Amino acid sequence: MKYTELGKTGLHVSEIGFGAWAIGGQAWGNDITDKNAVAALQEAWQQGINLFDTADCYGDGHSEALIGAFLLGQREKAVIVTKGGTNYRVKERSKDFTRDYLIRSLDESLERLQTDYVDVYLLHVPNAQWQDEAHVLDTLREIKNSGKAHFVGLAMWGLRIRCTRWRRIQTALSTCWKCRLTSSTKATLRCSVSLVSETLPF
Repeated sequence: MKYTELGKTGLHVSEIGFGAWAIGGQAWGNDITDKNAVAALQEAWQQGINLFDTADCYGDGHSEALIGAFLLGQREKAVIVTKGGTNYRVKERSKDFTRDYLIRSLDESLERLQTDYVDVYLLHVPNAQWQDEAHVLDTLREIKNSGKAHFVGLAMWGLRIRCTRWRRIQTALSTCWKCRLTSSTKATLRCSVSLVSETLPF
């Protein structure tokens, strides 16, 4: 396995990441059993993969719970990326990037992951209105300062289109970095996913 730095974070990660949407057992993974999910995690780990990309809405938290159980006792060897902002608790699975919702969601994610921090916490595809009206930068700053996430940012599709409001505060940001998760992510999610974040000056 080859390793590289994740953006400019200083995190040393495998060039292939484990995309954990499917192991949640819903949507893309509605035919995945926990036994198969654990076997996939074990195989990835044995092959040297140390980067795990998940979200609280993957399997309504089940993906995070599986990763947390798997990494118990070896958490410090892994890099965990999780995401928040999709309210899976309601039928329509609406977006919610308010401060109170994100703080609660992150705390619940940490509990499922059985850790007191995540390496990277990303807002899960906030549109321009959310970016502008929910004061997401302030919430991300608070999350990072709390130590519950070492790095924070946005997970987006179509960066140029979706980050319109984010660009308005470009002067408050440092260099934009992009890390494409390939191979296992494509196989798991059945599509190519870009993990996109901004390196923030706090």
